[in-house]
Amino acid sequence: MSKLLTPSIVRMTGSLEERAGTLNVIGCRRIHIDMSVNSSIPDFFRCGMFGYAERNLFNASVDFHVFGQGSYDEYKTIPVRRSDRVIFHVFSETRLDALVGLFRYFKRDEIDIGISLDLGVPVDILLPMLMNLDLVLVMGIEAGGYGLPLSQTALCTMAILRREMTQQNRSMHMGIDGGVNTGTFELLAKSCDFMVVGGLLFNAPDIALQWRSLSRWLKEVESAD
Repeated sequence: MSKLLTPSIVRMTGSLEERAGTLNVIGCRRIHIDMSVNSSIPDFFRCGMFGYAERNLFNASVDFHVFGQGSYDEYKTIPVRRSDRVIFHVFSETRLDALVGLFRYFKRDEIDIGISLDLGVPVDILLPMLMNLDLVLVMGIEAGGYGLPLSQTALCTMAILRREMTQQNRSMHMGIDGGVNTGTFELLAKSCDFMVVGGLLFNAPDIALQWRSLSRWLKEVESAD
């Protein structure tokens, strides 16, 4: 599978319909939606308030990046299609044992699942779970932060995960969320399978033109890799 750029819609302005229209026009294959469970996070969508009517505005497949822990009933409101993925964000206080049951719930419907570790959480706790995952999303900056420089911790985490996947003969996708800019683009494109992009795309005066430029750049990096 070729490398992907996944636009983060929380970094866009305008109504949900306007945002969907923009992303449908540029033709991205996958988008990134941050969702909160049992809590309210500024700019994030709340589980139960973003349903299939909202999800179906978007033509692309969706990565639902889910923050917080709630009841199974709350997770069941995530409006996933077969091609979508659910990524559980892990903080230091997250109960990992509870995630195992959620993995089974979504995998029953053949939904790919993944984990994203908060920057303050050691990557070691993730390694025993790799066999249960389809993807890992590495946080490049503090969750919820915008325009911050790429954390060196993220680069170390990616190196550890690549080494562990090689040792386990494990094939899975690895992405980066945050810290993708013109200075880090090529480095991260070589290190990851997909990159979540926000300001790099949506701060441009012409989003469609910027999307084509970034897509070309990504293909060039992939061809040279």
